[in-house]
Amino acid sequence: MADINKAWDESAPASRTLLLLGAPAETIKRVKEVLGNDYQVQAESDLKVGVERAKKERPGLVLVSPSR
Repeated sequence: MADINKAWDESAPASRTLLLLGAPAETIKRVKEVLGNDYQVQAESDLKVGVERAKKERPGLVLVSPSR
């Protein structure tokens, strides 16, 4: 049985990478402005290529443009 008084194990730090799929240049610019230097924002215009890239690179967050 687990000791309920024992402190929680620390998890690994969350990834601060973001991959935008199919987003127009203006959206990419705005996301970078809002998040600032704390996040690494990357973009991929081709949805299929972006999905494969996300599987390979495993960013912290993937956003798909609503226009897709």
